[in-house]
Amino acid sequence: MSRPLVSIIIPCFNQSQYLHESVKSAVRQTYRDIEVIIVNDGSTDDTSKKADELQSAFPGQVIISEQKNRGLASARQAGLEKTCGDFLVLLDADDMLYPNMIDTCMGILMEDSQQDGAAGWVKRTLEDGKTPLDTLRPRLPLSWPEVMEYNPIGACNAVMLRKSSVERAGGLYVERCRACEDWDLWIRMTLLNMKIGEIGECIAIYRQHEQTLSCDPILMLEEKIILLSRYHGPSCREPDSRKLDEDQFGRLVNSSVFHSLGLAIALGRHSEIGGLLTHLRPGLLDDVLCLSQFAVGLNHVSEVTCDKNPYTATRINDFLDLVDESLGKDLFQIDSGWFSCKLKSQLEHRARRRSKFRRTVRKILGKP
Repeated sequence: MSRPLVSIIIPCFNQSQYLHESVKSAVRQTYRDIEVIIVNDGSTDDTSKKADELQSAFPGQVIISEQKNRGLASARQAGLEKTCGDFLVLLDADDMLYPNMIDTCMGILMEDSQQDGAAGWVKRTLEDGKTPLDTLRPRLPLSWPEVMEYNPIGACNAVMLRKSSVERAGGLYVERCRACEDWDLWIRMTLLNMKIGEIGECIAIYRQHEQTLSCDPILMLEEKIILLSRYHGPSCREPDSRKLDEDQFGRLVNSSVFHSLGLAIALGRHSEIGGLLTHLRPGLLDDVLCLSQFAVGLNHVSEVTCDKNPYTATRINDFLDLVDESLGKDLFQIDSGWFSCKLKSQLEHRARRRSKFRRTVRKILGKP
């Protein structure tokens, strides 16, 4: 009896140095009924040559698609249109799968036909793909509006999805999207009440290096604001119960600013901090969420950059001074009604909050 075919889509843009390991992890699955679609997204390195070599090395399993550079979301959609499988795995060219990834996911999806996908844990490593950093775990089940606070599935290479569910959610392409395209898919699936089951073990590897899109503070903030805007305001076609109101929108934009601030601090990109702060908006400045997202951004690249951009108390103090200056002066006109009454009350205790912020940052940095 034949088993369902699984299609593994691997977009690649100028990451040929990782492509062999990525494809090898895909074709050497314990589950053998697979196809691998490499989408060369207009690379200017030797991706085309490497892809041809891999197709020759694994005949009948590797398919190549070529396109002009249109970005990750477009490349994934191009791969989707070439798939013949009933299930999909979205594997980036610099990441890898555990050998039992598909077998493990298939066990959940075959057992419960109501599950639209299965998501496991991801081992985050340095660029060598071996030195461990930490484990990324999905935040499931998907729910509204919690899905808007942060990407609930931090690395999509640890997810297997039913192709029919992805198509029902609108596919993999997001117009004018340079990042956060996977997050947008999880939001659309949430709005359709789709279910993703959790696997309590690592099934994939995510390489962390400074060239990953998620390490760019400005890009990530701009793309998050665009994503949030799709579910806010008159252009949003969702019913009011599934739209972000003004307070929710402002709260989530502000937390996204703090996430990018954490990235900028960790990367040593001090010149970008002032510009990031200008994106703060009227609405609830949620201390807990902002601190959490700042910590996530800081930790996302800290292990990769710590030798190049060592933390110092002076840097953190300078950053906090910038935040204080932006919150208390021109950016937020407290007297002209920029803040809700709740936030005004919080700002009266800014000294206490600043102390809490410092303690949190020092704890993150492992300082007494």
